[in-house]
Amino acid sequence: MCRARSPDSIKAEGMYHKGMPLVDIAKQLQVPDGTVRRWKSTQQWEKNAPQKGKKKQDERSGSKASARKRGAPVGNSNSKGHTNRLKHGGYSPIYWDTLDEEEKAMIDNIETDPEKALKDQIILYTLRERRLMKLIKKYTDDNAKVSMQYMNRLENKREFDGTDDEKLIQKQQYDEMVADEIAQKKRKPGRNVQLQTQTENKDALIARLEDQLTRCSSAKNKCIAELAALQMEKAKRELEAAGNDTVNDWIAGVMAEGGGFNE
Repeated sequence: MCRARSPDSIKAEGMYHKGMPLVDIAKQLQVPDGTVRRWKSTQQWEKNAPQKGKKKQDERSGSKASARKRGAPVGNSNSKGHTNRLKHGGYSPIYWDTLDEEEKAMIDNIETDPEKALKDQIILYTLRERRLMKLIKKYTDDNAKVSMQYMNRLENKREFDGTDDEKLIQKQQYDEMVADEIAQKKRKPGRNVQLQTQTENKDALIARLEDQLTRCSSAKNKCIAELAALQMEKAKRELEAAGNDTVNDWIAGVMAEGGGFNE
């Protein structure tokens, strides 16, 4: 069952059809800009919009999705030989209609302000540094010379051929035969399981973690430098603006007193 629309989203769509920009709609309803954009996309306001004046609404909202075509242009060599390539999340294109519900909800909380985004990234790097240092301490305090990396569990399973019904019948027959063999003590109960483990030298593992810690600290310091430069540029603009205001106030005061300037 489809979830009922919120009253704010219905109001927002009405404002949009009347020609109000998305940013103004968000301010009037006191919701994030991303929320209004998500409503517009997921609720398909464009299909419900009157044909008259629809082009103007698109221009006001800054939407160019209808004019943009996906993929390489016709005749472009980049479009050859890639039609069946499987793409994972790191390389697949992201469009509104490909987002799941969790990703759509995340959009409202994604930080786009450069200063706040850098601060958030510094916090994440700090937390990662702490986790890496805890792991390094854990393995350093361990008296063992090696550390287990992972364990694989391997089981022998029997497959059956034919249709689904035929496979089900064969599976039942096989289970009955196994039960009979176990009852006759020709076979042990349970199933064979093989465990495969891989270990790594503790010193090598600690060295690898320390290398990751160094990389993390370097990335964190880079974010700190970018944040400092951004804040200095912001402070510089504020000082310049304050200086201009001071000069303008002094000139206005002189003119008000009738001083003027000599020609």
